[in-house]
Amino acid sequence: MKIDNQACTGWYIVTWLCPLCNTLVGGFMGRKKMLKTKKTGLFAASLAALVVMVGWVGRVHAQAAPATDRWYAVMVEGHKAGWMRLAVEPTKDGRITTVTQMQMSLRRGPVALPITIRSTFEETANGRPIEASVVQSFGQMQTTQRLRFGNETMQFTTQQAGMEQTQQLPLPRVNAPGAKAAGALGWLTPAGIQRYVEQRLAAGDKEISYWMVDPALGPEPTEVVVRVVGRENVEVLGKVVPAIACDTSVSKMPGITTRSYLDDHGREVRMTMAAIPGMTMTVVLADRQLATSPNDPPEIMATTFIKPDKPITSPRQLESAVYELTIENDLRSGDPVKAFEPPDTLLQRVNRLNGHAVRVAVDLSKPPPDYQDPRPDDTHLHATMALNKDDPEIQALARRALSRAAATTPAAKAEALRRFVYEYIDAKDLSVGFATASEVARTAQGDCTEHAVLLAALLRVVGIPSRTVNGVIYIDEFLNQAGVFGYHMWTQAWLEGGPGRGGRWVDLDATLQDQPFDAAHIAFATSAMDDPTMINDMISMLPLIGRLKIKVVDATSDPVAPTTDGR
Repeated sequence: MKIDNQACTGWYIVTWLCPLCNTLVGGFMGRKKMLKTKKTGLFAASLAALVVMVGWVGRVHAQAAPATDRWYAVMVEGHKAGWMRLAVEPTKDGRITTVTQMQMSLRRGPVALPITIRSTFEETANGRPIEASVVQSFGQMQTTQRLRFGNETMQFTTQQAGMEQTQQLPLPRVNAPGAKAAGALGWLTPAGIQRYVEQRLAAGDKEISYWMVDPALGPEPTEVVVRVVGRENVEVLGKVVPAIACDTSVSKMPGITTRSYLDDHGREVRMTMAAIPGMTMTVVLADRQLATSPNDPPEIMATTFIKPDKPITSPRQLESAVYELTIENDLRSGDPVKAFEPPDTLLQRVNRLNGHAVRVAVDLSKPPPDYQDPRPDDTHLHATMALNKDDPEIQALARRALSRAAATTPAAKAEALRRFVYEYIDAKDLSVGFATASEVARTAQGDCTEHAVLLAALLRVVGIPSRTVNGVIYIDEFLNQAGVFGYHMWTQAWLEGGPGRGGRWVDLDATLQDQPFDAAHIAFATSAMDDPTMINDMISMLPLIGRLKIKVVDATSDPVAPTTDGR
């Protein structure tokens, strides 16, 4: 194998896809048509995650010096979806700046969602990090994350919707076995990765691991593992060429592998990732004219729908239901099925049937009298970038919501805020990728994730701990498909007292008009939407998409809507 100032790494394409994944998992409800159009938000956060992953792989393949500029066409399920550019820009003072850009477009139903990402990493010639940043735009929303590295500390800044949050953090260090062999900090910069992986490949290693830091996934280091598979012939620019195949996995994207193909000089010619069944993304080396040619954006949301074995009658009046959830066992990271553990909540009970299936019972009428929910901590009350309760616009909305309602108890306040969010977000559409509560407060626009984060932030303003829930909801009809489950997000509020008298997490779905919740929801995971962990909470949904089967064992509807108290 000849390596010419290049490396088989696969880290940047893998992280670029991380935020992108979130665009693929969500839920949306039409305002007047009860859940007629309910499906996008969580999908938006996941698609974003996938895009970050794509960028990781490609960026380190850009050689450190001399200057490099390569263009790629981005294909999704055979459709031309956009382009990616990888460039290395050495400066006269010896610094190296690695730049990755991606522009693409995907359709969620009739709405085309434009996605742009620009990531830069500046370092010294000997691999000391100086500054890294990523600017991501999904639909109408833009987020900037920046890391400035010092000798012992670093500054992590996030900007969104005119709001900025900055944290001063210790410079990250990795103490994992073998990490120090790669560098003094235990993690590597892009040029450092290129040099390290090139050395390991030249030594004949078939498996190479290292750690890196990218602001798109937060300030914590991420482990990357590269496995050399062998030689294969691949199609590039209309011809078949011999290539070296490498598989790359990233610790923050469990179960997902990127296949990279390199020529004999170690330059990436093709990358493929199938993070979600039915949505294979391929990045192929091209010239600039071909890469930037017109797109034919594919529709990607319908591929996430789950058709149960039988329909549910009157899902919005569903009082109790029993479901069997099975995951196909074709995942690629050991046995990740066992990692799928839907939580027990006040209204939901989960029993494992075998290694690949669980039974979930949702009952709004009979919460267990002795059930004890885990109590909230500070992360469920403080301000985060997604739930900035200190934002004056959000605080004003909370005062406005409660001034319109005779709400004195925490339960009554929570329901008043839920109803307010339903009415306030009047532009219920699919054009928003994944907005923060601050953005929603100003735009009054979005789908299920926008309803969930705004409600969660409003609850924190009035002193009620909150978190979001990722799961699925049954919908009568959406995008010409009848009777399907779609990925969805809603909110939980912590209310003292109730069953067990120790307090409980109460489900509140702000996309519903006339009641706070119904038994056609199945919860998969909860999140405090804390800045360091939020993206990981989103990514945890990816192994389910396209592999989850739902059987409706029993479904009982009741014309009496449940109360916020969960009785």
